[in-house]
Amino acid sequence: RAALDKFKWEAAQQAGITLQPGQYGGDIPSKVWGSVGGQMVRQMIQSYQQGVAGGQAAPTATAPIQTQYKQQ
Repeated sequence: RAALDKFKWEAAQQAGITLQPGQYGGDIPSKVWGSVGGQMVRQMIQSYQQGVAGGQAAPTATAPIQTQYKQQ
């Protein structure tokens, strides 16, 4: 959990949020906080791609989720 919080705050700084961990951020628009999540996802994808390119085994794909809706 601590590593994920650290990662979140590093992504927040990269997205332009200058708060320190634990400071109140309620006055920051949700659009800005959403960019933090986007930054985290970009970094995770980049890390995954580098791992695959480096010869590490890729995780196996999961089966698609079955839904009640049919494709048309």
